Amino acid sequence: MNNFTKVILSAVGHYKPKKIVNNKTLSANYNISEQNILLKTGIEERRYAALNENSSEMAVNAIKELLKNSNKEIGDIECIIIGTLTPDYFFPSTAVNIINKLKATKAWGFDLSAACSGFCYGATVAKAMIEVGTIKNAIICGVDKMSATLNSFDYKTAVLFGDGAGAILLEGGKNSDLGVIGNVCTVKADNLEVEDVYFKTPFNTIDWSHEKFELQGGKVYRNGVSLMANAIIDYLDNNNLIFDDFDCIVPHQSNLNMIKDTAKELGIPLTKFKINIEKTGNTGGASIPLCLSEFVKKGEIENGDRVLMVSFGAGYTISVFDTFMKI
Repeated sequence: MNNFTKVILSAVGHYKPKKIVNNKTLSANYNISEQNILLKTGIEERRYAALNENSSEMAVNAIKELLKNSNKEIGDIECIIIGTLTPDYFFPSTAVNIINKLKATKAWGFDLSAACSGFCYGATVAKAMIEVGTIKNAIICGVDKMSATLNSFDYKTAVLFGDGAGAILLEGGKNSDLGVIGNVCTVKADNLEVEDVYFKTPFNTIDWSHEKFELQGGKVYRNGVSLMANAIIDYLDNNNLIFDDFDCIVPHQSNLNMIKDTAKELGIPLTKFKINIEKTGNTGGASIPLCLSEFVKKGEIENGDRVLMVSFGAGYTISVFDTFMKI
């Protein structure tokens, strides 16, 4: 029987690869000016993992940092959920590789595929499992090696994406007024036929060797703004909340202009959003936890702050996760 009264977000951690790729480099590679890259994306630089550095290794580094910030050891962790669209293998799961590398002998885990919403979907699943008593705690990690998916001939993806990992620890707690308040996961499953954004597998294409990440930027941009804004509005309306109830919003770091337009759609100042895309690029499923962890490390998100996370990913997948920080 579950004796917990709250699910607590109690620690965060992140990892960014060492290699910095700036707009000057991409300008030379893709015949697009540095000014245009910055204008279209708001990104100044992004990080690329080394060729032999896979998603599980980046996640391990993020989780190790998280454990330093927590009161837990790896042997205490019961479940590890990985939100990724760049797994090490189709099988076994990246989570299994991470459990093996960390020697997390008490943990089980799995990968969750929801594109850039994978982390928020994973946090929602972990919260539910803790609430019903299936587990006492879980690490949820968003990690992506987006640089490995890019089209060598298409600047539209190359200027946007980078690599990284971010992780949170959720655990059951008692007698606390801080904790996870609510969450919503939805899907608007109507873009697969027009293929706004996708990456095929060997199982549904004749010549997979030439397959890379495909993105219809304009369509995805417009849908991203409206779907994220509507998700936030619906969550607030359904729970009798206002923006002043939150200390900040951590959105999927998709494109700085998309975040700006989402703020305009909501009628709130951009300062309400925590943004790190300028120096990280769009890191896919890693973007929200990586951003959250960076701002915690800088002291700009503190214990007791109420944070609203909102994700948007291919599919389209949308999620809202509302929590007080107990760090």
